[in-house]
This record gives sequence, structure tokens and C-alpha cells, in this order.
Amino acid sequence: MRVFYSFVLSFWIFLASTSGIVGLYFSLITGNATAQGVGPTPEIKAIIESLSPEERANFFLLSRQERRAFINKRLPRRHKPGGAVGIFGKERQKGFRHFSTNDGGQTWTMNFSPVKSMSTRGGVDPEAFLGLDGKVWIYYFGSNNTKGDPARNQPDDTWRILLAKSNDQGATFVEKGISYQERRGLTDPFVLQLRNGSYRMYISRGASVFSAFSNDGKEFTVENGTRVQDGKGGVPGALLLEDGSTIIFVCGRAGIYSSISKDGLEFDDFELVLEAPNGKMICDPSPEKIGKGSYVMAYKEKPKDVRGPRQDYVKIATSKDGLEWQKREGVVGSGSVPSLLVLGERHWKIYVSGPPPHMGPKPH
Repeated sequence: MRVFYSFVLSFWIFLASTSGIVGLYFSLITGNATAQGVGPTPEIKAIIESLSPEERANFFLLSRQERRAFINKRLPRRHKPGGAVGIFGKERQKGFRHFSTNDGGQTWTMNFSPVKSMSTRGGVDPEAFLGLDGKVWIYYFGSNNTKGDPARNQPDDTWRILLAKSNDQGATFVEKGISYQERRGLTDPFVLQLRNGSYRMYISRGASVFSAFSNDGKEFTVENGTRVQDGKGGVPGALLLEDGSTIIFVCGRAGIYSSISKDGLEFDDFELVLEAPNGKMICDPSPEKIGKGSYVMAYKEKPKDVRGPRQDYVKIATSKDGLEWQKREGVVGSGSVPSLLVLGERHWKIYVSGPPPHMGPKPH
């Protein structure tokens, strides 16, 4: 039996060392895919070709199911905005990754929250909070453009902000419909629950911010004027302060800036509250009140010279009054456009856009 096994092993090593067997490798791995003309992906080829001849031989002594599991474990998974991925890069679910903590941000675990019945091809720029109905609400920019910048182009020239709700503390969501739409580019909604039970949505348009209003949080109507003038900053976050005024946070060249308004509509005199480290940029502020005299902000940090979200990471800042902020050491995880959800004083979730963490290098 050992002689036979040795012969089989030697035979496979011989074949594995020749270029002609590569096509056979892929037909064995992917079943009918190659025969149907789909063919192996470059990632699968790279995995097989990286094995030594002996490793390839042992690989083909596995069953087809075991071979697929072997490949899937090592396969760089493709990502589309708002979608999780399955075996061999096929999109499986739409939704958002999130990080969860039960100890006030000392430790984090990552998971995925699917959004059922999502009406667009994907979702980005999440904004989540605990609603007055006890459900977790999540707004997001619903995009039908999964290539390039969705803020600049949509196939039907319509930009939509969608609403979904969760009955299980943000583990899963069901889309409820369109909250706001128009035929101009927009991104990054941030919704503030006002003290009278109504809602104001701050929306980014480039380096400016406008707003929309709703009595029930389901459908919004645009408000006149501009909240943040063009060039002063975009990608807003906001807080209601103890005295009833509103503080808005926006992204600028040097970091994250803030301005205070008595009515939530007129913002001037912006001040730098979080400065970007040398060679980095920070953006996407998502502030929330944790308790009396306690505020937390999730935000994004990335290398200044890197385009796209592959090296975006989420960090945390804290404040006692919502005005002055201190950065917390460490990184929550990989992701862009974080949305901080407060479920309890030490129980938080942060929903993010962007590729899974293994798609880019970790920050130093």
C-alpha cells in the first residue's frame, strides 16, 4: 500500500511540476465552471501556482469539497459596496460590516449585518441610531453604481438615501423605503433626532452641507439654504448639546472642524477640533452622546496619498462636553464612513463602508 501511495504521490508531483496540468487543476477545483467557459480567476491561479509540487500532490488527494474549502480559505474575496461576499467572489448579501464592543471600546469584534430587500445594487455611508420605537434605524446612500465614485454618477441620475430598520439591536435590517432623493449628487447623511420628536438630516454635497427635515424620520423634505457653505467642509456629523444648541462637525484639509448653531441651520466660525497626524487625513465624524458629560466620536483615518478606501481605518475620540475632543489610542478596525450606534453606556456598534480588513495593510 505504501508503495502504491508513493507511486501516486510521485505521479502527481510529476504532473504538478508541468505547465500542461494547470488547466486540469482548475477543472478539478471549479467543477463545471471551466468547462462552461467561465474559467478560473487570477486569484485561484495564483494560489495553485504558489504551492510546491508536493503540496499540489497532497492537494489533489483531497475530495472536491475539501479542495474548494482549501481554496476559499486562501482566496482574496471581492467586495462591492454594501455587499458581503461568498465563495469565489460571488456577492451573497447586501448590508454593512460592523464592529461591536461591550466594554466601552476597549475590545471590538467584527460581524456583518445584512439588509434585506435592499432596492439598490449596494449601500454605502451608513448612519445608525436607536429610534424612539426601540428599533435600530439605519440610513444609507443607496447606489446603483458599483464602479467608480457613486457620488458623481448614478445610472438613472437619481441619488437616494434609504432607510432600514432592525428588531434585533442592529444584527439584521429590513429596508423600509426611500427617505430622500434628488437628481443631484449627494452623500453621507447624518440624522439628528430633535427634542420635539422631529428629525433633521444633514447631507454632504462635495465640500458643503445642506439639510432636510421630517416629522417622522421616514420621508424628508429639503430645507432652504445651505448649512455649511461650499469650501468650508462636508461629510457632516452633529450633536445636540445640553443647552439645546447644535454642533456640526465637518471634514477639512487639516482635520475635523466644528461650529455651533442655536437653531441647527446657521453655522459659521469653524474651529479645528481634531487635527490630522502628519501624512494622514481624518474625516467622517460620527459623534454620539453616551451619558451625562460623556461623548464619543468615531472617525476615519487614512494615509493622505492613498486614494480609495483600502487603507481606511476607524478610530475613536472622546469628550466631556462635545466641544473639546481627545483622540483615543489604537484602531477599532478597517473601514470607511463609520457610524457610531449607542445601545448602552458601554455597548456600542460602529457600521462601516469599505472592503474587508484583509484587503489592505494594517496601519502603523
